[in-house]
Amino acid sequence: MPTHVDHEMTLTEVADLSRLRSVLHTWAVDHHFAGEPADDLVVAAVEVTANGLRHGEPPVRVRA
Repeated sequence: MPTHVDHEMTLTEVADLSRLRSVLHTWAVDHHFAGEPADDLVVAAVEVTANGLRHGEPPVRVRA
């Protein structure tokens, strides 16, 4: 695991996905991801997180 992360979020319910989407989009732009790659990153991370919340055992931790 990386020793430094800009964001570490623990999500416990599907309602948290909106906040995750916003934080990750800002993070991707701040790290110079172009438009489509930034969108792809956000969609993929939110989908994996949503699956963890719905089909796994919350909480789900996301680090960026």
